[in-house]
Amino acid sequence: MRERNALGTIQRDKLILALDAQLERAIQKDDHFSVIACVAQGLPDENFDDIISIAEVCLGASLRDDDRSGRLDRSTIIIGLPGTTLHEARSLASRLIGDFSQRAAHLRPTSWRTGVTTFPEDGVRVQALIDAAIEAAQDARMNYSRRGLSENWLANLQGAPSKPTID
Repeated sequence: MRERNALGTIQRDKLILALDAQLERAIQKDDHFSVIACVAQGLPDENFDDIISIAEVCLGASLRDDDRSGRLDRSTIIIGLPGTTLHEARSLASRLIGDFSQRAAHLRPTSWRTGVTTFPEDGVRVQALIDAAIEAAQDARMNYSRRGLSENWLANLQGAPSKPTID
């Protein structure tokens, strides 16, 4: 039922259905469920296909078998994380933006912003969680917001490692 591209990420329509099913299981089991939005920053007409392809390779190496990821639009990847707390999802998000930027640096410098949401604090429907994660990523422009991270914020931390690490 799940259609995946060659790199294993689920295409947009199937992604929403897969995340709906994961959220429903989390509700039934009274378990955690988190969503990460990873948004590449660039010029309005910029094509992100090559950058997103590199990010998808990183995701293939970083995500668990039950996690689901897919491209939402030209510059946004959404990741569903069943059984994952907000703290765990934020740690993964900070590691991912470092990995994405490092691996894509040979193509062109690309800045990433991430937003993290969790059930039920940020929503009880998948679309609400996705929308809130994207909004948090947009709020992370130059600093840390309630749920978002930007590379600029991480780089400006006094005494921070040169690349994000897991807590």
